[in-house]
Amino acid sequence: ATLTEQQRDSWRTYARQHPRKNRLGDLTNNSGYQRFLSANFRCKRHDAAIPFLLAPCNPPLAPPLHTITASDAADTVTIALPPNTYLTPFDGLRLWLYLGAETASGVNFYSTPWRYADDNLYTDAWQTDPWTVPALGNLTAGNKIWTKLIAQDNNSGAISTPSPADVVVLA
Repeated sequence: ATLTEQQRDSWRTYARQHPRKNRLGDLTNNSGYQRFLSANFRCKRHDAAIPFLLAPCNPPLAPPLHTITASDAADTVTIALPPNTYLTPFDGLRLWLYLGAETASGVNFYSTPWRYADDNLYTDAWQTDPWTVPALGNLTAGNKIWTKLIAQDNNSGAISTPSPADVVVLA
């Protein structure tokens, strides 16, 4: 999509007003282009559309806290949202889940490649609670997997910073 100058200005203003945290937790400035991509990239890949041409009027969402468990017997990952993660979930709140798997023993961090695993759209209730997804491959007991969960307001495009978690796979 080609943005008009007004649309570009809205994204530039949004980026200036809402700096993001990097992996180390430091606030960094993003360009309007980067904010446009973060709000629209997942939707474009999943729904084949670019829904948010104007920047959100809402501030970014809080990162969604979550816990995970993983089992090599079922090759599944289960995500649980603690009570009150979102005090009043609203229709159109979407959670995007990405997984990363240990490639070498003893790794205690993960940066890439993240693989899209699933998304969960809130409409009156979460699709399942807890939320169980296939592991995108065979899990091995004792290895570590990582998740990155991102919340997005499907109505305005406001998006959270990624919320990471990790767990050792159980037998």
